[in-house]
Amino acid sequence: MRESLRLFNRFGMKLWLSSLAGGLFAIILLMIPHLFIGAMIRTNWSDANGFFKLWATSFLTDASYEQVIQLVVYILDQGGPLLIIYTAFGALLTFLVATYYIAGLVSTIHDAVTDHHVVISHFFTEGLRKTFSLLGLFLCHMVMTGLFLAAIGALVILSGLKSGALIVTGIIGGVIYLFLLIIKTYSLVILFSEELGVFRSLSYSFRSLFGNFLSTLTTFLTTYFTALLGAVVIGGVALFPWFVLQFFKDGTVALMVGVIIGGLALVLLGSLPVILTLIVLFTRYTQVIQGDLFPEDHLQATLLRPTSHDKDWEATSTERIYRT
Repeated sequence: MRESLRLFNRFGMKLWLSSLAGGLFAIILLMIPHLFIGAMIRTNWSDANGFFKLWATSFLTDASYEQVIQLVVYILDQGGPLLIIYTAFGALLTFLVATYYIAGLVSTIHDAVTDHHVVISHFFTEGLRKTFSLLGLFLCHMVMTGLFLAAIGALVILSGLKSGALIVTGIIGGVIYLFLLIIKTYSLVILFSEELGVFRSLSYSFRSLFGNFLSTLTTFLTTYFTALLGAVVIGGVALFPWFVLQFFKDGTVALMVGVIIGGLALVLLGSLPVILTLIVLFTRYTQVIQGDLFPEDHLQATLLRPTSHDKDWEATSTERIYRT
């Protein structure tokens, strides 16, 4: 943990600037299709506005979800197939850009931990190089999660909704999901650390979990605790302006200003817990797990010097060759 904090203190500013630059670039990439979709929805803005209001209040009131679905169908019907196509394209592009951002951030943090240097331009180049590998890994994660949920749903149905069987199913499902989270986490680390493919990264993450269980679990829990602590600190910083402004008389203005300042602080500082968490994860992986998982990478070369017996054998062999 001390090494992780030292790296965060040394490279934290550059990593934070890299995340801001990458986030700004991602926003610019997403603006064009989303603005186009907004222009298409503008002709039916009253219907769309009613949909968003109904969707937002459906969690707090008894609004029927059927009404929400009907409004969605109506808006899509008014917009036509073109709106559906561009909405799907916008969603796909959002997923790709988010993957690109994550790939760039993880690659930059990996450089800081392993190579002890940070170059902001590597956020864009390495992010582009790793985008599709990370996309494939995320798709595998989705498939694994879907299979897990399907299996748990089948167990719940087979249990007949009995309380004892549900408790046992919940415990088993919680343990399996914990293992699944560990596998997902280490497959991401191995993908960037070892330059392996998607399936080999997943296979080595399974090997890490079941072959080096204690170290793997300890590293995962340490990383999870770091992420939780960082999120609490940043959340407290974001809520602090709102808390201070509550002492002013005009509560409405204080609420608006506090939300704006807190939201801005959350946007600007939200990447810091992620950066610290990934530094801890990569540091623990290189110090504790990598050596056991890839022992061939840590073998030292041995220089063999010829002995007097080898020299005599070589001379005898040469003499025999000349005679023949």
